[in-house]
Amino acid sequence: MARPLKGLRLKARYSYTANGQPAYGVSYDERHEGQLLATYTMKDRWGISANYLNSSEHNGSKSISTLQAFADPVTNPLTNYALPRDKTMVSASASIWANFFAGRLNVTGTAGLLKSSIDQDILYAATTSGSSAAANYTSNAILYGITTNLRPMEKLDLSLAFQQVISDAEFDPSYLQYATSNTTGVKELTWLKTVENSVSFKAAYDLTKNVSCGVDYRFRQYSDDRNTLYDGAVHAIIASMSAKW
Repeated sequence: MARPLKGLRLKARYSYTANGQPAYGVSYDERHEGQLLATYTMKDRWGISANYLNSSEHNGSKSISTLQAFADPVTNPLTNYALPRDKTMVSASASIWANFFAGRLNVTGTAGLLKSSIDQDILYAATTSGSSAAANYTSNAILYGITTNLRPMEKLDLSLAFQQVISDAEFDPSYLQYATSNTTGVKELTWLKTVENSVSFKAAYDLTKNVSCGVDYRFRQYSDDRNTLYDGAVHAIIASMSAKW
């Protein structure tokens, strides 16, 4: 941790984890993780922050034995398939905020990126003649949004926010021919590319010292470029009244 300048804070972290006996195939026996964080604040007027995280996981201890129907385990022993797994993940985010009119107006902008990649051998048959093939699963997401908070009077708080998330994912196994089936077309069946938009508005008003009311409106829209089955939009309105004593 360091503070080289007034208002500037820096933080760097690295961790290494080793697990001698992973509980599951998706667990890891070795993991490296590094993180960088920086924030800068100019009094109470504006500020900016950025975060970067990178992790790498490995699991080489898992294996699967094929099944045998009415087979002699001596003359026809089980076949063991090692299923190593490697996962990498990168996450980055940044935000900037500013206050105006003595703090009555606050504007915050955010942006984020998440990338994940998993390489693992997959077993495609449960018999002694089964085969395994390398497969890769990737997912990416980009998020950005802006939020505005306004306090025009002491008893009234207003908030308006917009956010968009663009994501894609695919499962891509290497080509494998087994009996009458193969892995052709698996990538096309699992590929997704979605866009999610959301807008929200909130208002809260203090009727008295102990009684307040509010309204919350939210709109969310979802669309998928490859599959329109779940495309649609949702409107939600919530009215509330609260009291304290």
